[in-house]
Order: sequence, then structure tokens, then C-alpha cells
Amino acid sequence: YVMLGPDDIVDRVQIYQAAASGLTRIADVIVEIGGRDAGGGVAVNTSTNTVFVTNARADTVGIIDGVADTLLALVPVGVDPFGVAANPATNLIYVGNRASDDLYIILDNF
Repeated sequence: YVMLGPDDIVDRVQIYQAAASGLTRIADVIVEIGGRDAGGGVAVNTSTNTVFVTNARADTVGIIDGVADTLLALVPVGVDPFGVAANPATNLIYVGNRASDDLYIILDNF
């Protein structure tokens, strides 16, 4: 999972499949515009195959179905989310917000 966008405006996730022969791009998923440094957070919950990406400008986390490669939801999380981590044992997702200086927790039940 790689976050990127045109003209330094991160707005999508490209999904690649890795093999011994190299990488193959299999999908692009559009998420909200995250701004120039929105690509700070990508986390995968391996127990649910759900992907979480931060959108700093929009103050949200994009939630992607890792099997269907589609956007499931955009969740408001606080001001300027950047770091994100998944705990597959508890299905809790932790989002660190830079500007609001706090932690937001999402239950992965999508």
C-alpha cells in the first residue's frame, strides 16, 4: 500500500502485489485529499484485511477493504492525523493527531 497523488497532493492509495519477479500494481483507491504530507500513516489489520490511511488535510482516516480494494468509510479522527497503527489481536486502530496532540482509537468492525 503506497499513498500518493498528483502535484504533491496525496489523495490515493496504490495497491501492489509482491512476487519474486517484482511488484504488480493491482488497484488504485481514491481517498480524501490529505495534503502534501498526508502519507504519514498506513496500517493494515492482518486479522480483518482492513487498511487504514491518514488524511491530514481532511482530518480523517480512510478505511479500505483489503480484499475488495475499495473504500469502506472515512472516519473523522481529530486535527491533522499522521501516524496510525493496528493491533490485530484487539482489532483496535490507533491514530496519532499532530495538531490536536491526542490519540484517537477506532474499533475495526467494518
